[in-house]
Amino acid sequence: MAHRGEGFDGFNLSDIFEYIDPENSVAMYGRLRDTARAGARFAYWNLLVPRRLAASFSGRVRPLDAEAAELFARDQAFFYSAFVLEEAAA
Repeated sequence: MAHRGEGFDGFNLSDIFEYIDPENSVAMYGRLRDTARAGARFAYWNLLVPRRLAASFSGRVRPLDAEAAELFARDQAFFYSAFVLEEAAA
């Protein structure tokens, strides 16, 4: 990745994990986490497949459930079942 040395502050992943099996979802998320700066945020939606990936990266990513719930309550996209917001640890 061209920006690996600089890192990224945020990831808008839409509902990409809906279309990827669990093992590949964790692998992809791990690669993204490796390029994240401390405090970087991961935002993604669940449509039909419930995915929350922070648990697979305990100590490296923390869920921001309260903020995600607040944002999801204001979301105008009625077809999603959940909004997930997570933050890369230092």
